[in-house]
Amino acid sequence: MYLSSSLTSGSYNIIVCTAEKNYLVAVSVVTVISDLEDLQAFDAAINAATPADPLTGYYVLSADIVVPDDSGFIMGNYSSAGNGYWPIDDESDVFAGTFDGRGYTISGLKVGDSGIFGNMVGATVKNVSLVDIYAYGNSEEGVTVKYGSNILAGMVDKTTIENVFVSGSISGNGGNGWYSGVMFDVQNTTIRNSVFEVEVRGELARYSSAMGLLRTNTYSNVVLLTTATAIYDNNSAQDVADSPDATNFRVYADVAAAVAGEEFGFGSFTKDGSGNILFNGEIVVAAEAAA
Repeated sequence: MYLSSSLTSGSYNIIVCTAEKNYLVAVSVVTVISDLEDLQAFDAAINAATPADPLTGYYVLSADIVVPDDSGFIMGNYSSAGNGYWPIDDESDVFAGTFDGRGYTISGLKVGDSGIFGNMVGATVKNVSLVDIYAYGNSEEGVTVKYGSNILAGMVDKTTIENVFVSGSISGNGGNGWYSGVMFDVQNTTIRNSVFEVEVRGELARYSSAMGLLRTNTYSNVVLLTTATAIYDNNSAQDVADSPDATNFRVYADVAAAVAGEEFGFGSFTKDGSGNILFNGEIVVAAEAAA
């Protein structure tokens, strides 16, 4: 069987013909991300994408990636971060593909503006651990961001986030006093089997919250670990009505309460006898953090 080298990453149906029968076979062509250079190329591709021509395709991690402190790389720090409102403006960076971490970890990443995945519309992010992510506030350490920074993404619509662990910190002093959180504005999206551990540096400002604005979404086995006073930025009457319920979106102020209250027997998450939280068998939140 021959597949053209000109095929971009994505899912295809091909017909395999034999003497006896023809078969329709689903084939995935993937772009492999194995090191920091590949991650930078992925970042540049999102930066170049627009709502009219979003970045599609299937991207997979093939190894853990540790970003050195002195790399100078800031992911998602785009001039095209967008205007922060629906509908997404013509200059916004848009990811509409699939990112499958396959259980690997990206750690030590610094992000600005839209975060790791830009603005996501019709995207999927799954099976990945994102550890020690640092989201810049405006003019923090000399870094200029447009509105503040988000860890995962800015505007998110019709997207699936599944089997994901995120730990990181956001600035409570976002650019123009707003636009900080794990994501900024999320609607029509499914989030399941995921844990978010979020630290807020400084006082939360207008429109800043640990998770962001969560509108009409579906949640299953979502756990948030944070000491932030603002969990999500749902202020209008409709947004308050659409807020996550405590059954499928559980919030714990500290790790001790979380490990005591959760079995973490969902997706790739488990809890060992010492109270550590594990993702794919690797400790991501240590029990001693609660001491």
